[in-house]
Amino acid sequence: MLNILIAEDNADMRELFCTALSDSEYKTFPASDGTLDIKGAEFTVTLLL
Repeated sequence: MLNILIAEDNADMRELFCTALSDSEYKTFPASDGTLDIKGAEFTVTLLL
């Protein structure tokens, strides 16, 4: 399972991304400003928009 950090300031878009990716069996970590306590999670940056 891939961990995906969703950094989006628009709450509706952030929820949409998280829902779509979670439904595809990704583990999502939503953040409104790019900061989040993600201790213990591994991330590999493959796409940054």
